[in-house]
Amino acid sequence: MRIARVIIIVCCALVVVVVLSFLALGGDPTFRFRHRSERYYVEFTKTCDSILAAHPLGTNQAIEIPITGRSLPRIIRELPPFKIEVRPHCLWILAGGTGHANGYGITWEPRDESQTNVWALRTILESHERIVYVRHEK
Repeated sequence: MRIARVIIIVCCALVVVVVLSFLALGGDPTFRFRHRSERYYVEFTKTCDSILAAHPLGTNQAIEIPITGRSLPRIIRELPPFKIEVRPHCLWILAGGTGHANGYGITWEPRDESQTNVWALRTILESHERIVYVRHEK
């Protein structure tokens, strides 16, 4: 009995150490992005607006933006992005991983079809979507 208790206590202590280490090293990239300041989101969405303005779609349904090179704004490079697409009235970014299986999505687009003057910055992780910032256009 005494050995079983010691093993349980040691296992619990290891779990606590691992969790605290994970949090101290920056934690989950999705969590970090979802818990930034409003000032960060204002700067991030201004950058999204400039990318949308610099890449008009014309007759294309979407344009993939290269993720390499210094031309990509620093605030976007820091995510880091895996894929970036300009779509009609939308910037879509897959970030924080090496592919669809382990990344998270970020979109900057009108909140819905009836409110095209209200733009929302959303994160999508698996099926969980969260609006992290909203801006009302004048």
